[in-house]
Parts: sequence; structure tokens; C-alpha cells
Amino acid sequence: MSFSEGAVAANEAALDQAPRLLAETTVAAIADGEVVIATPDSQRALVLNASAAIVVSLCTGDYRVREIAQLFSETLGIEIDRAQRDVLSLLVELRSQGLLVSDD
Repeated sequence: MSFSEGAVAANEAALDQAPRLLAETTVAAIADGEVVIATPDSQRALVLNASAAIVVSLCTGDYRVREIAQLFSETLGIEIDRAQRDVLSLLVELRSQGLLVSDD
């Protein structure tokens, strides 16, 4: 199962995935902790706020979504349920932009 709208509904399966940015993805820091991420072939770029940048920095394939959400929750001091929803929502967006893959 990949990150998709269906994956958000199927929380448990989605939480066990290990997302990673595509190898050719460029991540560049800009002001106030924000980042720009882009792939050369898509000619698209996304500007992400500092909170989303935390999640992106953990999309290495080394962490499961549940681990990313836990670290996100601890860093921002928010409830784990909210962190999981926020992380999954961002991952769905990154996947739809062709910037993310998952190692099931």
C-alpha cells in the first residue's frame, strides 16, 4: 500500500510504512526554518513550513511513520493522534507531488 487517501483511512497500515524522499529530490533551507523541496524532472517545488520540514528531514526510509509522528509530537508538544494525522496528511501530499516513496 502506498501513501494515498486510502492509506490515511487505513491508519495502522500507513503507520507501519517507512517513507523516503526520492533520491533525486532537492531540499533547500530558506528563511525561518522553512524548506523548498523539488525534483528536477517534475519542475515543481513545494515550500514547507518549519513543522513540515521536521517531517521531511525524517523521510529517509529509516523511520516508520509511527516513529516520525512520535518524534513530531514530542518536538512540537502536541498529542500523538494529532501528530499522526498531520504527518499522514503531509505524506499524502508529498506522494501526490511525486516526491515520496515508501518501503513497505
